Amino acid sequence: MTDKQAAERARADGLDIAVDMKGYTKGCRPLIFSQRVAPTQVSYLGYPGTSGISNMDYFVGDPVTVPAKTRRFFNEKVIYMPNCYQANDNLRPHPDVIPSKAELGLPEDKFIFCSLNNPNKVTPVEYDIWMRLLHAVPDSVLWILAPSEHQKKNLTDEAAARGIGPERLVFAGRLSNKAHLARLPQADLFLDTFNCCAHTTASETLWSGVPLITKPGEQFASRVAASLLTAIGCEDLITQSAEDYFDLALKLAQDPEALGQIKQRLKDNLWTTPLYDSESYLRDFQDLMEKAVTRQRSGQAPKHLFLGEEPTSPKKKAR
Repeated sequence: MTDKQAAERARADGLDIAVDMKGYTKGCRPLIFSQRVAPTQVSYLGYPGTSGISNMDYFVGDPVTVPAKTRRFFNEKVIYMPNCYQANDNLRPHPDVIPSKAELGLPEDKFIFCSLNNPNKVTPVEYDIWMRLLHAVPDSVLWILAPSEHQKKNLTDEAAARGIGPERLVFAGRLSNKAHLARLPQADLFLDTFNCCAHTTASETLWSGVPLITKPGEQFASRVAASLLTAIGCEDLITQSAEDYFDLALKLAQDPEALGQIKQRLKDNLWTTPLYDSESYLRDFQDLMEKAVTRQRSGQAPKHLFLGEEPTSPKKKAR
């Protein structure tokens, strides 16, 4: 269908609420929503930012990803999930078999720093820090996603320019989701990127019991990992500066007891914190969508929506 035909069909079907799960990502159809296909339109999950479409009524976020001070950058009103905006499936299996380090090309006797974010998220700022960590922790490697030979060469060359040899880098390719989840537990510590942090990759990493260190910025795309860590009760892995990020990564790489305690907390919190409580997430999402529809039906304009009173933004923890 053309955009016009799809919009006309949606209106003819009498939708109450339409949710755009693509935003500006591959295969998106924003012009459908610009023609108003339902009385209430919501942007959700696929694109980590505002649509800029005047007909988009709401954007689904949470208090960490969209603090009150950043709402002005959104065209939409924000539907605030009380915990993390990201949906997670608590029925997703843990792997029955974990491949050995040898099978993954990883050394048996080294600390495994890991970054399996898409390579286009990596900037010189993070890479400088990661190379500093490799200098500071001689018995360590960086396990990094690099699906192409071009990416491998660039990363190797940039490491060499920072005094790190190619033997300190272990390249990972793209795998099926099942195989990816199976390999993740072999990492010791996940190092997040800054401008656009780990999103789905972060929830997969935490599900696998691997600690993740992040440094949120101002924009939504840089704050998702912080939201995930908050929802699983590991706010102490959220840093507020590049130096804090380096210091925490170095401490955990050099202090097996501290790292073990965090890994145990991740394991303990898996079923007792909101991040993977799919049933509660579903109820909260449903209640907020009903609020949006009820408001529209009563002739009221969209406004920021909460379950209960508006929460205060989480305070930064001193480090």
